Amino acid sequence: MYTYSNEHKEYLKKEKKNKLLVHISQLAIILVLFTAWEMLAKLKIINPFLYSSPSKIFNTIINLFHENSLFTHIGITIYEVIISFIISTIIGIIIATSLWWNK
Repeated sequence: MYTYSNEHKEYLKKEKKNKLLVHISQLAIILVLFTAWEMLAKLKIINPFLYSSPSKIFNTIINLFHENSLFTHIGITIYEVIISFIISTIIGIIIATSLWWNK
């Protein structure tokens, strides 16, 4: 069994406190950003059609889940991301190869 010195215990306590502070700060930043986004959309400072708002996005996710179509939409989105990644990779390789072959 390990025994820790008092200095090591204090160090661990300080690290735990710092870690908690970091997590609280991260959560606060996320809350501030989502609140600002919501307020900017409600006040129409940003275009709510283009950027929507967190509350509308959350409500849409809940509605899609209740309609049992959320995972269908997620699957289609993942499929589209994979296809566009493959297409852009192929185009990027073609462009990079053509630039590499030319002086």
